[in-house]
Amino acid sequence: TTNYPGLHPIIKNYACPTSTCVPAENQAALYADRNYQPVCAIFEMGDYPNLDGFALEADSATSVRVGANAQISLYTAADFLGRTETFAGDDSNLSDNRIGAQTVSSLRVFTATVISTPTLTFPENGASFTDTQSVDLVGRDAGGGIEFQAQLQTPTETLTQAWQVDPVWAVGNLAAGAYSVTLRAGNAFTRSAWSQPITFTVEAGTPPAAAVTAPYSATMESDISGWTANGLWHLTETAAHSSSHSWWYSQPTSQNYNTGAPNFGDLTTPPITLPVAVEPYYLQFWQHYETEGQQSHWDQRRVQISVDGEAFTNTYQLYDDPMGSWLRVRVDLSDHYAAAVPHTLQVRFHFASLDGYANGFAGWYIDDVQVAAAPPPTCGDIHEPNETASQATNIAYGDTASAEICPGGDYDYYAFVGTEGDDIIADIDAQDFASPLDATLFLLDSDGHSVLAENDDEILYERLDPHLGYTLPHSGSYNLKLRAWNHPMGSGAYTITLLTDNQPPTLTITAPSAGDLLPLEVITITAAVTDSTGGVSRVEFYWHSSDWGAEVAWQPLGTDREAADGWSATFDAAAHYSPGHTVFYAAAYDWAGNWAGDFVWPVGLGYRVYLPVVVR
Repeated sequence: TTNYPGLHPIIKNYACPTSTCVPAENQAALYADRNYQPVCAIFEMGDYPNLDGFALEADSATSVRVGANAQISLYTAADFLGRTETFAGDDSNLSDNRIGAQTVSSLRVFTATVISTPTLTFPENGASFTDTQSVDLVGRDAGGGIEFQAQLQTPTETLTQAWQVDPVWAVGNLAAGAYSVTLRAGNAFTRSAWSQPITFTVEAGTPPAAAVTAPYSATMESDISGWTANGLWHLTETAAHSSSHSWWYSQPTSQNYNTGAPNFGDLTTPPITLPVAVEPYYLQFWQHYETEGQQSHWDQRRVQISVDGEAFTNTYQLYDDPMGSWLRVRVDLSDHYAAAVPHTLQVRFHFASLDGYANGFAGWYIDDVQVAAAPPPTCGDIHEPNETASQATNIAYGDTASAEICPGGDYDYYAFVGTEGDDIIADIDAQDFASPLDATLFLLDSDGHSVLAENDDEILYERLDPHLGYTLPHSGSYNLKLRAWNHPMGSGAYTITLLTDNQPPTLTITAPSAGDLLPLEVITITAAVTDSTGGVSRVEFYWHSSDWGAEVAWQPLGTDREAADGWSATFDAAAHYSPGHTVFYAAAYDWAGNWAGDFVWPVGLGYRVYLPVVVR
């Protein structure tokens, strides 16, 4: 027979495993995946110089939970060495934190009221700088520090930094004289004592070159007179945006900035006179970088400005931009000078590794720098400003909103409230209606920064509009964050739609049919798929031979992501010939992660019979 009388298919759908690590009030827990998913380990109060013997191995922690009466300090190296960060609450994704994901090698768990005095790691006591160098003050959490504050004693006054989440202060350049700096930490309960002071001196450096007049441009190919560079900055022919030369922050021989210690460097333009102009002046440059990561906590790339000979101050920090491509950056300079009178301005590109860890990367390139007046970019988005989670535009299930990413490094945030188990879909349409925006979309947890999911392209390199689906892990508030892929330069209009979809799609394999005997040639497996809410993201096709031994696996035939031409995959019956009956299986997934499957069995693989042709 072609079928087996009395055969009944049985499909068992197993629930995904959930974490059993829920810390008590005096405990903390680490998890190998974001959103507190297994593998996991719970830690009592105490010191753990390594993670030997725990289910969670070193360099595998991606999220953390902390009991109500506890806090946890995480270290990137064994024996409480390396970078460190303290947590007094849960964090569903460590990748955007100072400690980073999959880096933890030792830890301490202690009561929530404990705090230790942090230490200053840069500069060294007795260090010397010139008044043409930008100075960074860098510290290290000693346990219990959730925020940090530095105090700088100058020759004439005491400067106190506002509280920061990172123990870093990019001060800019300082006048000649003697200085001292101290650091303290704080948490929700208390403040630490000030650290022991570190002293350093600043000496007079070489005065700047004669001024040039805007509009000014430098391609780095010929005249670079007036430019100054220190640290690892040097002119190179290794890479360039145009022609052959650019500035490069790296060691020429090793082609990285791994000096074994913290390193810092300034690349500074000549003074540029800005005549009175109706239009604002803009800085434009091209940059290419490869560093430890895109986050703001680590290797830092800053644009600093000096106006009329005053100290350089931080204007713009580059982060969250794609690595490995030449990107154009445009900075509005008009906020730094009064337009009614001429001014002289200098631009500085400041690189800071902050520490000696993870510096084996190619560094930072700068090319084709221009300062010129230009018409101001415009943005008609009625939702602006919504650049942060606290400014987010409210959106609800079923809503569609039209907006735009404005020029110059804009973010758009949207806030919504969801229920645990909601299968959500967030869809961006931009390039579908000829907008220039190539967007990236992030789903953020309730803290407004931990990334639960992200999507860049609906179909990688083909459909460039994001289409994100996710199952919400808890009830409460969430954020959607949108930016241009080529941030900070990209811009354009878009629409955003938020849906919830808890219904699976439907799928039926339409060819072949049960009982078919297939010819030994390439055939097409087809399926009919529908989804009433958010649409189908993909259909996966599989085949299994007649051998159901333990070592014989299902073979994937392909994944179809394009609905326009129907859902299908090809199967080479000759290459997969197996005597007996075989099985085809297909699974359809919607954008929210719901799925449905269907199989066809039995299907035989036969031989093609060629009949002779007699010609008379």
